[in-house]
Amino acid sequence: MSSATQPSCRLRGFFAREAPVCVLIRRGPSRWWQMIRWDVERDEFLEGQWMEGKVFLDNVDVSPDGRYIVYEATNYRWTETRQGVKRPPTVNNWTAVSKPPYWTALIFNPESYCGYGGGQFGRHRQLFLNRLGEDLEYRADKARCPFIVLPASELATAIDPGLEKVASLIKRAETERPEWVLEKVDEVGGSSEEDPLTQIDWSAVDSRGRNVFTSRGKLFVLEDGRPRELADFSSNVFQLVAPPEWAKEW
Repeated sequence: MSSATQPSCRLRGFFAREAPVCVLIRRGPSRWWQMIRWDVERDEFLEGQWMEGKVFLDNVDVSPDGRYIVYEATNYRWTETRQGVKRPPTVNNWTAVSKPPYWTALIFNPESYCGYGGGQFGRHRQLFLNRLGEDLEYRADKARCPFIVLPASELATAIDPGLEKVASLIKRAETERPEWVLEKVDEVGGSSEEDPLTQIDWSAVDSRGRNVFTSRGKLFVLEDGRPRELADFSSNVFQLVAPPEWAKEW
């Protein structure tokens, strides 16, 4: 595919396990990320904050009730020493917990290495962090934090039986193209590259049992074998969005 036809942005979704909520993360241009909250029951969308850097999508999880998200990110910023040698700043990679669709951290955990942070929500208000360090910082009232924060090493014994298998199936469903995608792509064979079925960025089954997918910054649902657009975020551009008060409190 030529550079002229490359999608300018991509969308990936993360569903809450026990609520009709999905958090969409939009990337594009490459260093800019926007969080969007999707009310799956009403197909309503709340567009939130932007962040410059990189979000490690494999280390993202949404709480079962859809109210919180845990993610790992880096800003790739470097500071310059007096000798002119560029060295990383004190914190350029971190794990955070926030309220979608805002990146504003309620819990902030500095990371030493990229790609090893993030975490997973368990049931019974458990939060497992992949790299739980001594520098963990509560930026909202710790006494009101609804989670018991635990190292990921305790995940296997603390979560409900079978949850690992369910999480594995969910991850597989959200990263692999299901059969209906392959069948429909075959059907549109020689159609225009603008057809969303020729560029599937992410696909899943939502809490209403619908086949949904994203293509070039747009969200679609498959109805009667054809895609219907639910939302178009392809033309979104960076805006400075201040978090509301509720996004800064538990």
